[in-house]
Amino acid sequence: MGIAVVTVSRGYIDAQHTLMLEGAVRGDLGAVVVQLRGARAASARSPLSFDFADTAELRARVAAVPGVIAVAPRIQLAAMLSLPAGGSSWLTVTAIEPESEREVTPRRFTLVGAGRALARGDQNALWLQEEVAHGLGLTVPTRGDDEAEWPALLARDRDEAANGLALEVVGTLQSAVPGDRRVAVLPLSAAQRLLRMEGRVTSYAVAVEPLERAPAVAAALRAALGEGFEVSEWAQLAPLLFELHGYQDRVFALLSGLLLAVVVLTALNNMLMNVLERTREIGTLLALGLRRREIARLFLLEGVLLGAAAGALGVGVGLVAVRALAAAKLQLVLAGTSTPAVLEFHVGARFAVWLLGLSATCTALAALWPAWQASRLVPVVALRAR
Repeated sequence: MGIAVVTVSRGYIDAQHTLMLEGAVRGDLGAVVVQLRGARAASARSPLSFDFADTAELRARVAAVPGVIAVAPRIQLAAMLSLPAGGSSWLTVTAIEPESEREVTPRRFTLVGAGRALARGDQNALWLQEEVAHGLGLTVPTRGDDEAEWPALLARDRDEAANGLALEVVGTLQSAVPGDRRVAVLPLSAAQRLLRMEGRVTSYAVAVEPLERAPAVAAALRAALGEGFEVSEWAQLAPLLFELHGYQDRVFALLSGLLLAVVVLTALNNMLMNVLERTREIGTLLALGLRRREIARLFLLEGVLLGAAAGALGVGVGLVAVRALAAAKLQLVLAGTSTPAVLEFHVGARFAVWLLGLSATCTALAALWPAWQASRLVPVVALRAR
C-alpha cells in the first residue's frame, strides 16, 4: 500500500510539472530563446535596443543545431491600447510569426477564448488577453470594417518616437500559467511597421524535443552563434517555475520518505515476529549444524523477497491507478489562470524500477536486526521455547 501511494503521488507531481511546462514553455516562452548579448538584463528598460536582422542565413544556423525542431522570430515591446470611445490599458506585447510560432508554442494556439487565434496573412490583427478585453468592454471580434472604430496600439520605437497602429481585435487569449494578464499578441509584420523595424526582431524562440535536451541544445547554440548572442533556457527565463518544480520534488521526497519509514518499521516488526514465532525451528537448525551466518542469511533473503514481492505488487497497483486517473482526464485550474487543463498522470519507467529496488533494499535493511537476533540464539534455549 505504501509503494502504491508513492507511485500515485509521483504520477500527480509529474502531471503538475507537465501542466506547468505546457503552459509556460509550449504556451509562451519556448524551450530556448536566442537574443543579442545583454538583452535579457536590459529587457525591462530598453528591449528594442537589442534588435538584430532576421535573415534566412541566421535562421538556418539556428535550425541546423541538433535537437532544434523549429525557430520562431519575435519582437517584445511595451505598448498602450487606446479605444476610440475612451479607455486604455498598458500591455506587454509579443509580436509573432503565426506559422512558425505554432511549431514552437503549439499550446498558445489552443487557448482561444472568443474569436480566433492569429493566422498566416493577418496584417492588422490583435489577440488580446480575455480579461483585458472584458475590462475595456471590447466586442470580440471587433465589428465593422472602418479602421477608425478599431482600437489603436501606441508604442515608442528605438528612437523614442511615438507611433500608433489601428488593429482589429480578432480573438481573446486565455491564461494558462500564473502571471501578468495584461498581455497581447500581434503579427510580427504589424509590429515591424509600428516600430519601423522592417526585417528586424528582438529574439528567436526555439522548440526542442524532448524538453530535457534544452540545456544541451542551448550549449550547442552558444557555440554555433558565437559571443554576439546569448542563449537562455526556459529555466533561466522562468526561474520561479523552475524553483516551484524543485520545491514540489522536495516536498514529495519528504512525504515519501516518511511513508517509506513507516513501511520499514512495519517490515521490521513483521520480521521480529517471524523470529519469535520460529525460535524452536531456529534452535533445531542450529543444533543440526547450520552456521549462525547462514541463519542470518535466511532471514535477510526472506526480507529481500518480501520487499521485492510487495514492491512489485505496489508498483503494479500504483501504475494501474495512474493509468486510470490519466484516462479519467481530471481537470485542474491553477491559481492565477483562467482556463482548466487536463492532468496527464504518468510515471516514468526509471522511477518505477528505482522504487521497486528501494522497496527490496528497505525491507532488507529492516531484516538486519531480526536476522542478527536470530543468529545469536542459543540452540538449547531456543529448543525449549514454546
